[in-house]
Order: sequence, then structure tokens, then C-alpha cells
Amino acid sequence: FKIDSPFAIIRIDFSLLLVFILVMINYQGSILFTFKEAYSADQIAIFINSLEMFALGFSWGGYKSLLTARPYKRDGQWVHDGKHVIRLSIGLEDTTDLIEDLKQGFSYLSYGD
Repeated sequence: FKIDSPFAIIRIDFSLLLVFILVMINYQGSILFTFKEAYSADQIAIFINSLEMFALGFSWGGYKSLLTARPYKRDGQWVHDGKHVIRLSIGLEDTTDLIEDLKQGFSYLSYGD
């Protein structure tokens, strides 16, 4: 499964993320990732607001796919150089719909803004 995308994800590439989603759909699992590029809070907000299948959420383990996105600190130090960490909780929606939603969301991110 190959996706032509200028967006690289730290630790896993985009196509591997989609494979994880395919696997986790059956287990209602969580996936965490960050982008290679450092995007502004406004760019991340545009990405999140463009998603139709994922809602902002803090109550994990339900039937609905949710996400959070924020930079994290551990022991007073920024994790991933202060980049936003995206956390997906995969619900019971159709896998193809989730993947298409993420692909269109990624298209809203642009370099150099």
C-alpha cells in the first residue's frame, strides 16, 4: 500500500501508519505519531478541523474514533523538540473511511507556512 506524500512521520512512515490503522481497527487501539516537519499550532488546528471521522476526545476506548494533538514535556524537556504529538484512538468506523479522512487531513498541511 503506497501513498505519495511529502509528509514523513517520525519512527514510522505514512504507509505503515495506515497499516497500523488497519490492524488496530479490530482492537480499538491507540496510535501516537508526530510529523518530521514542525507545524505551527494553527496548522495543526486546520488539520484537526478538516477531519470528519475523528473527533477531539479525551475519553478513550469507546466506539468513536478520537484524537488529541499537543506538544508534550517530560521531566521539563520538550518531547520531539516540542512538535505536536498526534494521538489517534481507533473506533469502529470503516477502515477505508478513516484512512481517506486522514489523507485529506494531511493534504491541508503545507511546508513553509
